[in-house]
Amino acid sequence: LTEVRAAQAAYDEGIALAAQGGDPLPSFERALASDPDFAAAHFQVARLELFHGYERSVTPPVAAREHLRKALANEARLPPPLRALAHALEPMWLRDHRDTELALRRFDEAAREFPDDELIARTRVFVVASRSPRDHLDELEEPADYRAVDCGRRWHRAVERATVAPPRGAIDPRRRRR
Repeated sequence: LTEVRAAQAAYDEGIALAAQGGDPLPSFERALASDPDFAAAHFQVARLELFHGYERSVTPPVAAREHLRKALANEARLPPPLRALAHALEPMWLRDHRDTELALRRFDEAAREFPDDELIARTRVFVVASRSPRDHLDELEEPADYRAVDCGRRWHRAVERATVAPPRGAIDPRRRRR
């Protein structure tokens, strides 16, 4: 992915930390410090900051958008699944007006091309849920799969409510006084 050994080592460390549930962001930032043109590290930083930024704001963080731009500027250096994922995210996060429908079409193309790529599948779930969890829940493969997506507490709560909330007008037993 890069010819700079220190950058590659830091990137690999970040991937391993992410797989173990740790915080990979410092590792990816170290990779970028060693190789400022490391497209895959830019993509990973953008992905982490975009998803976690949505906990605090509806607008993607400016720095995260810049990392995604840099990843796409060096897209020839991205592995094909990450390149497809970056192109799928572009209509949502780099345009003045979000085009979620185009993003979902690109996700579908990426999923067909890389059917076993878990990151593409998990990110698509986030995009579907970000549109309006209750209205588009039927588009998810299985609502329970959404719990595996690490994209912020706000969306998780919204999907949880859409999944288990009683119909309108019904008494919600979770709110019963004791």
